[in-house]
Amino acid sequence: MKATHRNRPPPVHMESHQHGEEPEAEMNALEIFGAVATAMSFLAMGCSAGVWYQRRRQADEALGGAFTRVRDALASVDFQELAISPQQAASGSEITLHYTIESHLRVPVEVWLGADIPLGSNSWFYDVSQDKTVFLDPGRHVYTRSLTLAKPLPVGDWTLSAGIWFGKRSTPEQSMRFAVRMAAISVTGR
Repeated sequence: MKATHRNRPPPVHMESHQHGEEPEAEMNALEIFGAVATAMSFLAMGCSAGVWYQRRRQADEALGGAFTRVRDALASVDFQELAISPQQAASGSEITLHYTIESHLRVPVEVWLGADIPLGSNSWFYDVSQDKTVFLDPGRHVYTRSLTLAKPLPVGDWTLSAGIWFGKRSTPEQSMRFAVRMAAISVTGR
């Protein structure tokens, strides 16, 4: 008896944005979710950075390239613009970050929005309690998150780094940052 597939989701065409190249294969929504779930399971293992990379590569090979497929799918997400309001704010105040993102995927994908201000020599200002989980819907959309400029942040002109991450929220060692934008911010005294 011949097997049939009923209620199978339609294939999702993964578009390439590298010089008009055609994708090598099509994945349906179930395959994308399977690859994402596989990648998430491994990321949740909580490996340290050096060991994590080695295990990720080994797991990718063992899982038939799941990480590679996820990374390639996330390459279809374009972080087009970062806007900060206000661009000049007092220490202790809250700013709003507006992420303009275009997703060329045909299904929503869960990511988290992170932000930090590099202060120099292996030092950053950030607030993990304000990192935000969002679902990137297909098409062009603006997503927002807040960041409070806590008092320890010195007065001056800074470059804010905003990232889009895939993985466990507020846990870079268990996530992949796949897009980043920078914007200027001026921190003033009260």
